[in-house]
Amino acid sequence: MKSFQLALLTICVIGTSLARPEGESGDSPPATGGDHAKWHEKHKKHIKCAIETQNLTTCCPLPKYDELNNDAECKALLEGIETKDNKEKGKASVCFIECIFKKNKLVDGKEVKWDKIRELNTKLMESDNDFKDISAKAIDFCEAKGKEVKEKFKNFKGGPNKHHQHHNKDGQKRCGIVPAIISGCVQGYIVRSCPEAKWTRTDECNTLKSNAKTIEECTSN
Repeated sequence: MKSFQLALLTICVIGTSLARPEGESGDSPPATGGDHAKWHEKHKKHIKCAIETQNLTTCCPLPKYDELNNDAECKALLEGIETKDNKEKGKASVCFIECIFKKNKLVDGKEVKWDKIRELNTKLMESDNDFKDISAKAIDFCEAKGKEVKEKFKNFKGGPNKHHQHHNKDGQKRCGIVPAIISGCVQGYIVRSCPEAKWTRTDECNTLKSNAKTIEECTSN
């Protein structure tokens, strides 16, 4: 399985906590009452969408983005990932995607460089008429969703990048999850709006497509 495909499910599941009600912290649901039930329903919806996205990716390959995954230093962070448990896979995937973003100067500290993301996307998609327009729309959509998340966390000390940190067992390496959420959002948008010319026309893939939620439904709170 390609590295970004393996990352999609773990990243989306980790990222579901960004949708929790404002002011709520930690990874646990509210203890009792209606909020408890709502938390679980929302969590199940995001996990279902994450699984759908992973499956849809197998039917809508993104070869141009694969080119970004070949950096040796970043790939070293995924060494042995197939044998890791889900928690360790999530940590490794978060660090791998952050590494890719840093190598391409798509982030500067905690600041996301959306202009650089668009510039890189234009370069990668220059000769790909099938994905050119939809990938640009995906970036616009995800930037807007990012602003919603930022607004939600404006009163939360440190914001989402501080709240969602991952590190190696030695406690030294800390990786921010924001690049992984952006990556999952962009690729999720693309596969859910996959151009017909790129779609794998099999009964299994067509069934997946007909049953999948829209990107708006998957990312709504």
